[in-house]
Amino acid sequence: MAACAARTAMVSSRSKAFRTPAPSRVATASKPRHRCNPGRVYETPYSWALRRCNRAIGRTSLRLWRNQGLLDIRDGLKWVSDNIERFGGDPRNVMIFGESGGGAKTSCLYALPSAARYFNKASIESGPGIRVYPKESAMATTAMVLKQLGLEESQWRQLLDVPAEKLLDLQGTLGKGRPGPLMPNGGRKGISGNPAPGGFGPVLDGRMLPNHPFDPTAPAISRDKPLIVGYNRDEAAYRKSRPNASPADLYVAIASERFAGIGSATIAERKYAQGGAPVYMYVFTHESNRLIPGTDHTYGAAHAAEIVYKFNNVGAGTGQPSRAGGMFDDSRPASVQTARNMSEFWSTFARTGRPAAQGQPAWPAYTSGQRPTMFIEAQCRVVHDPFSLERQVWDTI
Repeated sequence: MAACAARTAMVSSRSKAFRTPAPSRVATASKPRHRCNPGRVYETPYSWALRRCNRAIGRTSLRLWRNQGLLDIRDGLKWVSDNIERFGGDPRNVMIFGESGGGAKTSCLYALPSAARYFNKASIESGPGIRVYPKESAMATTAMVLKQLGLEESQWRQLLDVPAEKLLDLQGTLGKGRPGPLMPNGGRKGISGNPAPGGFGPVLDGRMLPNHPFDPTAPAISRDKPLIVGYNRDEAAYRKSRPNASPADLYVAIASERFAGIGSATIAERKYAQGGAPVYMYVFTHESNRLIPGTDHTYGAAHAAEIVYKFNNVGAGTGQPSRAGGMFDDSRPASVQTARNMSEFWSTFARTGRPAAQGQPAWPAYTSGQRPTMFIEAQCRVVHDPFSLERQVWDTI
């Protein structure tokens, strides 16, 4: 039997904002029992090669902003580079990706100089991390933490002795009543663009993270790394563009654009303006027909709904239970086809740097003129400058 070609490695940063410990995961894009089948994402479980926690509070002080949580993920990528060949993977072909908070982490990694050598392409999904916290905000948050713990500034080293569970509880306490970094208030600043103290996340420290990820431009260190960016239609001038929409539909549309839509478009625009590797824009539009409990409104294409489709983890449409579970449990034939499409788009992009799926239209790279965007559903379609009226409204804000 001929030797298998090295497989693409795909490294996922989980969501859960920056406050909750969440493991990053690594998989090689191939079916475990068919090792020579090239670069597909399958519904069978991956062989996890890595589990690391993304911690928001690390070994820091009021005057040292080291982005420890982000560097944990960077170290995980280094581990992949050093070891993935032992699992059949190719350290020269690594894709990083993530959804929501994972998308924000991916945005930061895309701009982190010390991570640049460890990945080759990326996708940012419903988590446009355009800006991060300024140092002044991080210092003020540290002072708030010390005060809550009854510590003086000179006692900051005692933070290292505080149990992690207590620090996590404290993070939640400080975040109450505050529009935190992953609340839908981002727009052109992205989901991590709120600089108010009391939140936790990456910091513009001038050293490890010398620039905001995508402000005012796309990161130069990733100029030659292809990128997918997009969001779900129902993440959370609208009346004119949607004359038949209900008040609830209008609210969801506006909240979706504010949370992830405009930020995703901003990243695509700035990546295109860089003149380097291509960027591909998408909107996940496949709808769930399940009702939100206590309402007559369906989930639609809700936030995080696409994750099970990206990993091809929906049911087979023949009575086989879905791997998704919960509100996204769906085995309709259209859902199965959508999962095949999205998982093939992502695995092909991971392998080649250009997303493609059998039987679906060609996915053109984004340009600021036509703004081509792939609508991902059972029968995908390319839409030029979608929601243009809404975009024009946001351009004035």
